[in-house]
Amino acid sequence: MKLPTIGLGSLISIAILLTGLFIVAYCKPLIKAVNGQGLNNLTDSTYAYLYYNGQPPKEYNDNEISHLKDVKLLMNSLKVVWLTLLIVSLALIVKLHKIRSEAMVLAGVILLLFSLLMLVAIFNFDKFFIALHCVFFPHGNWQFPAGSLILKVFPSTYFSLAALLVLVFILFSACVLIIMGKLFGQS
Repeated sequence: MKLPTIGLGSLISIAILLTGLFIVAYCKPLIKAVNGQGLNNLTDSTYAYLYYNGQPPKEYNDNEISHLKDVKLLMNSLKVVWLTLLIVSLALIVKLHKIRSEAMVLAGVILLLFSLLMLVAIFNFDKFFIALHCVFFPHGNWQFPAGSLILKVFPSTYFSLAALLVLVFILFSACVLIIMGKLFGQS
């Protein structure tokens, strides 16, 4: 397998992975389905702050606001990476039609391998969640006492369910990519 094929397959797989992350992150009904009763207004304003504009809700304490700001910064940075990868991947798929089928199959295989890692993470979710937060939020403002408001809006059930939904999206995408790659390879 040649380097351009590996590169394109990798770009496609990362773009798909981030697509799954954003589909789940922007799914407000998922957040509302798992958080505590009576939190609809706070959930709406938190969601609007994280994914659109405005200020963090005043109901949160300083540590919760600090973490929400970090999450918003991370999500905005990932959004730029995602859009860039998506545009570059689509342009290269069109331009590099000779390696398109191989790259799509490779992207599907990469996603299947990543799915195995995600499956391990889901079965060890608490450890995975802590490790992920230690990497992305090393200054520790992500640890909250039981009963804190942010944990009511975003309970652990939300993150477990979100990880499962991203996994399903990735598995589906991997199968579609492999099938499309095989079909393009035959034509």
